[in-house]
Amino acid sequence: MSPRIDLSKDLSYRDVYRYSVNEKVSFYIDDKKINELREIREKFLRYIESGGVCYGVSTGLGAQLTKKVSSPEQYYHIKILMQHAAGVGDFLPREVVRGAMIILARQLSLGYSAVDPYVIELLVEMLNKNIIPLVPRYGSLGASGDLAPMSYIGLSLYGKGLVEDENGRRGYAEEIMREHGIEPLRPKPKDFLSIINNTAMSASVASHATYKADKLLISLIITSSISIEAMATPKQHFSQKITGLKRYESLKIISRILNMILEDSSVENKDIIQDRYSFRTIPQILGSFYEGLIHVRDLVDREINSSSDNPVFVDEECVSGGNFYGIYIANAMDYLAHLVVQPLIQVDRRVFTILDPNLNRGLPPFLTEKEDVGLMIAQYTISSLLNRISLLVYPSTIFTTPTSASQEDHVSNSYNAALKSLEIMDLAMDIAAIEYLVSSYALSKRPWFDKTSSMVKRFVKELEPVFNKMFEEKTLGELFAISKKILDGLSDELLKLLEKKKDLL
Repeated sequence: MSPRIDLSKDLSYRDVYRYSVNEKVSFYIDDKKINELREIREKFLRYIESGGVCYGVSTGLGAQLTKKVSSPEQYYHIKILMQHAAGVGDFLPREVVRGAMIILARQLSLGYSAVDPYVIELLVEMLNKNIIPLVPRYGSLGASGDLAPMSYIGLSLYGKGLVEDENGRRGYAEEIMREHGIEPLRPKPKDFLSIINNTAMSASVASHATYKADKLLISLIITSSISIEAMATPKQHFSQKITGLKRYESLKIISRILNMILEDSSVENKDIIQDRYSFRTIPQILGSFYEGLIHVRDLVDREINSSSDNPVFVDEECVSGGNFYGIYIANAMDYLAHLVVQPLIQVDRRVFTILDPNLNRGLPPFLTEKEDVGLMIAQYTISSLLNRISLLVYPSTIFTTPTSASQEDHVSNSYNAALKSLEIMDLAMDIAAIEYLVSSYALSKRPWFDKTSSMVKRFVKELEPVFNKMFEEKTLGELFAISKKILDGLSDELLKLLEKKKDLL
């Protein structure tokens, strides 16, 4: 049976990722929570009916907030959504939009938005029936929430806009919803604003980026251990006698994992006293990445489970604030982008070393015995990807512009920060896959291959079928793709192993 998840409970970034990619998961909101939300909603409506002031309900929006709205037409709400649905570009991945719907349901279930509970129930129903809005990739500033992308989700809840069902069929929301027995929302006070004025899309993209960063860290531990064996790097460089002298638990953890992977290796080269930095400082570089990643995880988790709406209904009063401002996600994603740069540069240096006959300790040039370029272009690809990453790493938070006639006079750019970090993680996994292929092929050529550790031997043997197709049946790019898929599976296996070994993590 597929798991049933109560979206009124806390979620982690891993939960968001896993639930958004696994469409067999089903969701619900506890009945007791729904009753609590109904009571809050009734209090909110009484507050409005008694003349209470509430931004976006009794007033206009943005710079129009000084204009009083006595009894807006029902179409007014849909019109506002249409005006905010200002996205451009290709559609976001389906799983990212699912993640935003999951997070929105979680945040609204806190009760501070005072929405009609049917908003949350409808989100849950659409998730369970795998009807997902089509949302253009670009347009959010992460300031008054993720207005543009969340407006497309809002439109779908009201039966407008385009959606995609579980079979990949696309059509107008109302038509597909009716086919599945789903009743669209009817415009009511505040609901439309709460649906769009939040950080749910930034947090969803950030959850995906952070999860992929986890996979990247594990993948780099795997690929670096193979490179270590391919170059017979002294194991003393990774000894806890050394790494334990620095007061970073993350460094000690990476050191312990490397030693676990290499523990039964008898590969050594007594002529090497101190290896190149790209090999010798692996625990320090990956340890620093891990240290920062722990902080990023915490920030993303807290954002997912926070109220990010404006205004909010607190102590039976509608109050305005700035919780929609995605600065925590923005800084976390800029930081995450920065964290991976040094590990990836280190990968480039290792691959360069393994391919260079002047540095690779006896291997043929570019790992080929023939008069061709062998794996030379593999390092070119890494260099190209690093160039792209170096452009993306530029902080999104550095640049900000005033909007809405300067009522919103600076913005967080959390959404752009998350998008670029997600792209970086995907490119980084390509780089890791290239090291996996190059270092494994190099190690397979070494006379000491049989002396390597059992785990490393297993990592390399997974690629043996690829070696047989080298430069014959497959292009180098196709080999990278195969390596990436295998490495992804190995990182899952290693992560599960590490989760069992509590002393390692």
